Order: sequence, then C-alpha cells, then structure tokens
Amino acid sequence: MCTGGEDSSSCAEDCPTCAPIGPAGRTIEEDDLCFARSGSPQYWYDADVGSGGALLWTHAVDAAEADDSGRWSLVLEQPGEAQVDVWIEAGFAGSQQARYAIRHDGVTEEIVIDQSAGGGWVSLGAFDFAADGDEWVRLDDNTGEPFDAERVLVFDAVRVMPLGGGGGGGDTGGGGMTDGDDSGGDTGGPMGDDGFVDDGDPVSARVAADCVRWAPCSRRRTSPRTCTALGRRRDRRHLGS
Repeated sequence: MCTGGEDSSSCAEDCPTCAPIGPAGRTIEEDDLCFARSGSPQYWYDADVGSGGALLWTHAVDAAEADDSGRWSLVLEQPGEAQVDVWIEAGFAGSQQARYAIRHDGVTEEIVIDQSAGGGWVSLGAFDFAADGDEWVRLDDNTGEPFDAERVLVFDAVRVMPLGGGGGGGDTGGGGMTDGDDSGGDTGGPMGDDGFVDDGDPVSARVAADCVRWAPCSRRRTSPRTCTALGRRRDRRHLGS
C-alpha cells in the first residue's frame, strides 16, 4: 500500500500499477492489477478451474441495470490493431449471451458470446487501438437471461495480441492453451458511456473480499479460502426488491 510520498516510480512494490501490453502481447488474468470488479461482493464466487487455474463467476440476470461487472483495462504501449480473445472454461460457463463491451480507438462495441457453447480461447475480434489510456473490455451480469435459469457467467483471462509485431508470447495459462470455438461473437454498434464503477479494490479479486487475504507489498495470496460452491448457486439473490 502506498504511504507518504510514495508512488509507482519510487516504490513499485508498494504502489503497483496495471502493466502495459507490449508488442508481444499478454494475458490479463482476473487477479491482475489490470482487472477490476464492481458490484455486490456476496454475489461473486471463485472456482479453481480456468486459465491459470482460477476464475470468477456470478449469475447472469435480466435486470435493467448491471449489479456485478468486471473490467479488464487494456494499456497498450503502441497504437495499432490487436486481436482480443477471452478464455471460456468448457463445462463450467453457462451464459448463452455474455455481452462483452470493448472500448477501443474512441468507440465502444458490443460482442455477444455464448459461453456455454465451447471452451478455450474464444475470439472477440481484431480492433484498432489508439493507446490513449481509455481502452478496456467490460462484462456485465445483466445479460438478459433470467436469474431463475441459474446460468453461470464467467470472468476469466483476456488475451491481447498486437497484430504485425511481437512473437506471440502473451499466454500465461489455461490448460493446453488450445484455441476454442471462435465463432460465437456478433459485433454490434457503439454503446456510449461505459457506466463502469470501480469498487476501489486495487488488486480486484477472484473472490468476495472475505475469501482471501493479500500479503503486504506483494500480490501473493496467503491462506486462501476457496469459496467455490456450485451447490450454492441458489444464493437467495433477489432482484428488483
């Protein structure tokens, strides 16, 4: 934690920042500083599967406004075109209309993915990026699917690979890293303002706040307590009341 006059330049360990994406690309996991979640902590769950051996999930809902949201900040070192993929855990994800918003080069597009249809790396598409500091991928829980359907909406790794430069070294995990079904994306039009609210947790989380402790001046977890419980999918969540 930053204290006194510390900043990311004078004390990188105490004041870590979201690492940039270089020409070789990189994978942003859900416990990365470039990922942030917002919403109700009690409705976030983790599981010991996925890219890097972990993921976050919540239930898809048909509420008018999002309750839980996750955002991956894309800090590219250079402007240009880049391929964006998301990791979908086969046999775990259940949402059939996960709506990913991609902010790039001054516009926001929406890509709809059927998370239940496949697994591995699923393409959101190739996009032009301005490297202007305001580019991201966001996923909201209000997919339009009824909560009673108990469809699991997964938040896992996002892979960004600049095209025309670098050597494809952006992978950090995810089983055999074989590409999954890349056919699930439909491109929509601009969405306007992102409406994302950062919950103030700089290291974000794979889990609700009471499920994990973080060692000072590092991002290594100590004494993690797994909160995975697919049997608890009926979490008495009520919407609109």
